[in-house]
This record gives sequence, C-alpha cells and structure tokens, in this order.
Amino acid sequence: MDIKPEDRIIAVGGCGDQAFALLEYARRVIVVDSDLAQIELIKKRAKLLQDGDYQRFLKVEEVGSADGCFSGEQMPEMVQANEKRRGIYFSNEGRLERVRKNLANLEIRGPIDVIEASKSTEHNKIYLSNIIGFGEMFCDISVLRDIAESLPPN
Repeated sequence: MDIKPEDRIIAVGGCGDQAFALLEYARRVIVVDSDLAQIELIKKRAKLLQDGDYQRFLKVEEVGSADGCFSGEQMPEMVQANEKRRGIYFSNEGRLERVRKNLANLEIRGPIDVIEASKSTEHNKIYLSNIIGFGEMFCDISVLRDIAESLPPN
C-alpha cells in the first residue's frame, strides 16, 4: 500500500490484525466491520494492547473471531497458522510498542460496512483484504468501482 505518515486509511476489521499493523505507519486508521462481534473483538484487543498485555493481544480465541474459520467451520490448522503468522509479524522488535503508542490514531466504527464508511469518512486509502470473497456483493466489479471512486485522485 506504500503507507505514508500522512495516510488516512479505512480498513475492514476482521480480527483487527491488519488495522493494528497499518496503525504503526499511518496517521489515522478507521477500522470498520459490519459484524458487531468483530467490532467488540477489536475494541477488546485495543484495550489489551493499551494495557500492554501483548500475550493476550496476540492470542485470538474470543467468540466473534472468524480466525480459523473456513466456510463457517472451525479449523484448528488455520487457528495455528494465523497465530504463527500474527506472532511472527508482531514480534518484530519494538513493533507492538510502536502500534501501542499510536492507539490514539485508531478509530473503531461499527457495525458499518466499508461501502457506507467510504462515503462518509475522510480517507485516502482503503484496505479491503478482509472482504474479498465474502458474499456476492464483493464479486460485483461495480461495488469495487464505487469504493475506488470514494478515493481522492491518485
């Protein structure tokens, strides 16, 4: 995404990993999700991070997390793979402290979908990985065109 310190990014929530990762570099991250359980999970994880409880922040087992689910089915292999990926990424020296320092730049909104958020939020980038493949709505290229049109030129 070529994230710059002045970027204002809308990120689809999921379990929050991408939004927290973006927060290390961007001026503002607005995390949105249409699922209230995911919003509550991200709020809980932000609080764990704020409190410095990195171990619980990295372990996502709460209800509401689709971490490890595929087609609605819990898959232990995916949980383990996601925990490993999360641990590798966030264990980079000082990374969690830098993200924690920037928590004031995180805005958690929801339930709201990314299309609605893109129309009512000042932003210059949108991170969509958590929605690609979720539902027919995002298989329609016109939806992605509408989202792209919410972005400033370039």
